[in-house]
Amino acid sequence: MQQVAVNLALHDKNEIRSVNGPPGTGKTTLLKDIFADLVVQQAVEMVQLSDKTIKRSLVYWQSAKIGILPSSISDKNIVVASSNNGAVQNIVKELPKKETIANDFQKQLDEADYFKDISNSKLTGEGFGKNREIKRETLNEENWGVFSLEGGASTNVNKLLLSIEAIEKDLEDNYQSSTGEGVYQEFSRLYKELKIEKEKMQEYSEKIHSLQKLKTKHTKQNIAFEQEEKKKRTSLITQEAEATREFERLRQESLNLQDDLSNASIEIENLIDPQAQAKRNYDVVTSQKPSPLWFHKIFNRHKVEQYFKNLNDANDHLNDLSKQKTKWLNERIRLENRLKETATKSEHIQKQTQDTKADFERWTTTQHNALEKSAQEIAVLENLKSQSGIKELDFSLSYDELQKSNPWFTMQFRKLQSELFISALKVRKQFLYENRKSLKAARIIWSKPSEYIGKENGLQLISESWQWLNLAIPVISTTFASFGRMFKNLNENSIGNLFIDEAGQALPQASVGAIYRSKKVMVVGDPSQIQPVMTLDSNVLTLIGRIYKVDEKFVSANASTQTIVDATSQYGFQKNEDEWIGIPLWVHRRSDYPMFTISNKISYDDLMVQGKSKDESQGKSRWYDSTGKANDKFVKEQADLLKSLIDKRLQDDPNLADEIYVITPFSNVANKLVQVLDGINFTKRENGKTTNIGTVHTFQGKEAKIVYFVLGADSDSSGAARWAVSVPNMMNVAATRAKKEFYIIGDKKLYASLGSEVANKTISIIDDYNNVVV
Repeated sequence: MQQVAVNLALHDKNEIRSVNGPPGTGKTTLLKDIFADLVVQQAVEMVQLSDKTIKRSLVYWQSAKIGILPSSISDKNIVVASSNNGAVQNIVKELPKKETIANDFQKQLDEADYFKDISNSKLTGEGFGKNREIKRETLNEENWGVFSLEGGASTNVNKLLLSIEAIEKDLEDNYQSSTGEGVYQEFSRLYKELKIEKEKMQEYSEKIHSLQKLKTKHTKQNIAFEQEEKKKRTSLITQEAEATREFERLRQESLNLQDDLSNASIEIENLIDPQAQAKRNYDVVTSQKPSPLWFHKIFNRHKVEQYFKNLNDANDHLNDLSKQKTKWLNERIRLENRLKETATKSEHIQKQTQDTKADFERWTTTQHNALEKSAQEIAVLENLKSQSGIKELDFSLSYDELQKSNPWFTMQFRKLQSELFISALKVRKQFLYENRKSLKAARIIWSKPSEYIGKENGLQLISESWQWLNLAIPVISTTFASFGRMFKNLNENSIGNLFIDEAGQALPQASVGAIYRSKKVMVVGDPSQIQPVMTLDSNVLTLIGRIYKVDEKFVSANASTQTIVDATSQYGFQKNEDEWIGIPLWVHRRSDYPMFTISNKISYDDLMVQGKSKDESQGKSRWYDSTGKANDKFVKEQADLLKSLIDKRLQDDPNLADEIYVITPFSNVANKLVQVLDGINFTKRENGKTTNIGTVHTFQGKEAKIVYFVLGADSDSSGAARWAVSVPNMMNVAATRAKKEFYIIGDKKLYASLGSEVANKTISIIDDYNNVVV
C-alpha cells in the first residue's frame, strides 16, 4: 500500500489526498520516497531548460532584480506542516541523517556534497555588507547535506536564512562550476537508464498481465474443449450407433431382397418350360383347326366348338404363364432397384459416418493445436518470469504476505533510483550556482518582508523569493501555530506541495490557511493515535455548528484535518460501516509482540501486519501491579517502583539510558516522575525541556527500545483512570513507542474494574503472551 500511496501522491490528478498510517507503518519512509521523487522531477525540469540561468526580471530595489523560478520547478517545492512541534522537528532532523543511508550510497552523497559542511555546523553571522562573515562551529558529522530545515518560529526562520547565506557564500567561494554541463549530462544519462529500466519493467508487467490473461483464456479454452469434445464425441458415438443400426437394417434388407430376387429368378426360370410347352400346345391346337371352317360350322358344329374350346384353353394357359412371367420379371426389376437403393443408402451412411468422424478428428486436431500453441506461449512467459527474479503483484498470497510484498521492484531499479536522486542533488547545486544572485535576492527580500510588501509588486517579490528559498532547502517544515506568521504574505496556491504530518492531531481550522496557500496537499496521520487538543468545551462546539449549520464531522471534539480529508479522499479504505479512511498503511515494523498485538487489537481490528519475522519480533511486556494513595493522579509507590526498575537496568547496562522512555497519561504525574528520576540522573533535557519523560501527547512519532507506561490514579480518582483508557488512543500510542519492551505500572485491579475494553484487552494480551512465552 505504501507504493500505492507514493504513486498517487506523484501522479494522481486530485489536489488533496490522505494517507492513514498506524504507528510504525512507515509514514516517514513514505514521505522520503515522495520527496526524493519530487527532487528528481525538479532536476528533470532544470536539465530541460535551454538556459539554466533564469533571467532576473523582477525588480526589488533600484536596479537589483530577482529571477522568476519556472512554475514547472516551483510547483514541486515541499513544505511540511503539523500541529505537533515534535513531528516537524523529527521529520527535518531525520531526512538528512547519514545513519539512515545505506553504506553503498554514503560515499556518493559525500561526493555530491549538498552543502554537507553547512548541515553539520552551528552558524553565526557577524558584520554587515562586505564585512559580513558567516562563522561555522563544526559539529558531529551526522548529516549528509542541507536537505531539510525547520521554519515557522522567527528563530527558526533566522537560522534558515543564515543557512541560505552560508550556501550563497559556499557557491561563490568554493563551488567548482566547471563541472556544470557534465552534471547535467550525467543526470540525463542516469534518467534515461532508469527510464529504460522502467519501460522494461512496464513491458514485463504487460507480459505478466498477458500471462494471466493467457492462463485464464487457456483454462477456459481447455474447459470449453473438454466440454465440447465430450459433447461432440457423445454425438459421434450416437451417430455411429444409429448408422450401424441403419447399416445393419439395410444389410438385412439387402439380404432379404437378394433372397426375394433369387426367388423371383427361380420363378421366372420355372416358367420357361411350362411356357414353352403351353406354346407348343397352343400351336398343336392351332394346327388342328377344321378346314374349311365354314363347312364344319354347318355340318360338324360340335367339332368346331371343341376346337375353339381347346384353342381358348391353350391360349388362356399361355397368357396366364406370360402374365406370371411378366409379373416376376417386374418383381425382379423392382427388387434389383431396391437393392441398388439399399446399396446407395449404405454407401451414403458409411460416407456420412466417415465424414463426421473425419470432421471430429479435424476439429480435435485444431483445438489441440490451439491449446498447444497457448500452452507454449504460457511456457515462454513462465520461463521469462522464473528467470527475471521480479516479484509481481500476486493476489493469491495470504493477506499478511500480500501486504508485505513489494511487487515490480528489483535491487537494480532501487539502486538506479538512489543514484538518480544523488545526481539530482548535484543538478540542484549546479542550478543554484548559476542562479546564486536570485538566491541572494530571495534571502534579502524574505529577511525583510516589511520593506518590500508595500511595493507595487511586493506580494510577487515575496512569493518568488520563497520559491528560491524552498528550492535551496528542498524540505522546510513549520507548525501551524507559526504558519500564519511565516507565510502571511503568500497568496493562494503559492506553495507547491504541502504535507501535513500527524494530521490526526491537527484541528481542521488550524490547517485551513496552509491548505489555501498550497497547490497540492497530502495529509498523513492516524486518528487512532493522539486526538487534537481542543480548548473549547464540546457543548460550545455543538452550539457553533448548530448556529452556522455546519456538520458535526467538521466541528466536533473528534474532528481533525485527517478525519475530514479522509472523508473526502477518493482513494481509501472502508474501515467499518461508518468510517472511511485514506490510503491505509498496514505493515508495522517497529514494535515486537505483544506491543504490536495490543495496538492491532484495540485500534485496528487486526488489520495491521507484523513486518518482522516471528523469531525477530518476540519482545517483553509486563503489568507491574502497584497500588497506593494518589495525589492528583500521582502515586508515590508507582514512582518508587519505576525508579527501582530503571536504576537496576542502568546498573546492569548504562548504555540503556538513551533507550528508555517514561510515558504517562497525566501531566502532573510526568512532572513528578521527572523529579523522582532526577535522583538517579535518568532525566534528559534539551533546550530546557525533558526529552525522555512526559505525557503520551509529547511522544507521538517517537520510539525507544524500552517504554515504561505509568498510569497513576487510585480508586478515589477512578474518573481520571477511566478517562485514560476510555478510548484506545493513549494505550495505542504508548505501546507502539516501545520497540522491544513495554512495561505498565498501575493498579491492575482498579483498571480491570473500570469496564474498559482497552484496559481489559491489554491485560489479557500481556498475560496470554507471558503464559505462552513462559
